[in-house]
Amino acid sequence: MEEKKSSTGYDIQSVVRALNVLELMAAEESPIGLKEITKKAGLSKPTVFRILSTLKKMDYIEQDPATGHYTLGLRVFEIGSAFINRMSLRSFAMPLIQELVDKCNETVHLAILDKKEIVYIDKIDGTQTIRMMSAVGKRGPLHCTSVGKIIMAYKPMQEVDEILGDSKLVKLTKNSITDKEELKKELAQIKEKGYAVDNEELEIGLKCLGVPIFDYHRDVVGGLSVSGPTTRFTTARLKNKLIPLVVETAEKISHRMGYKTN
Repeated sequence: MEEKKSSTGYDIQSVVRALNVLELMAAEESPIGLKEITKKAGLSKPTVFRILSTLKKMDYIEQDPATGHYTLGLRVFEIGSAFINRMSLRSFAMPLIQELVDKCNETVHLAILDKKEIVYIDKIDGTQTIRMMSAVGKRGPLHCTSVGKIIMAYKPMQEVDEILGDSKLVKLTKNSITDKEELKKELAQIKEKGYAVDNEELEIGLKCLGVPIFDYHRDVVGGLSVSGPTTRFTTARLKNKLIPLVVETAEKISHRMGYKTN
């Protein structure tokens, strides 16, 4: 078995090459032939053929009998699914949420969509916390929370219509949006900006900033928010500190969920 000493220890070159070929194939949007794999992998044709034959035998790749081209097999999906099943959004996000709290010293929430409401699946308070209605496991409205609005903003409009349905948008404060068409216009603006703001729409005196979290399918799977009193959530602080911090944290969580930017 071929081994080579590296900076991190001993690498088994045959394994490294096989994994490189799998990663190469994963980046392709359509089946790929032996010649092209050989060129992109920078390996000899016999070496690539042996790798492909082994991977095919173990169901990691499949070969189209008509074209001879290769694509990823069911075994790759099974392993990826097993990993995803063991790691929930909350477990991926937890250490990064704590880092965000340490940097901004405000309350941070992690929420997901469940039917027509959001559900808070994690919450960490800063040292200068204020009393608010949220709690882990508690539900909240979509139309007047930053996480609710950011999740809806990245959903297809048809799905948004289904979510809103015939339900009434309850006016919880004077700033709550109760008109569905007005809400849809705001959702379009939110998607353009990449973040949502709850401007005292849920509770008077409280502001929240929400950003989306995506998975490996590039679907929005949740929202990350930072909340605090309006006195601390000034326009300047939002722009210069909070928005960059929360966006950066959400991107890190998304990457842990398998999301890749183009």
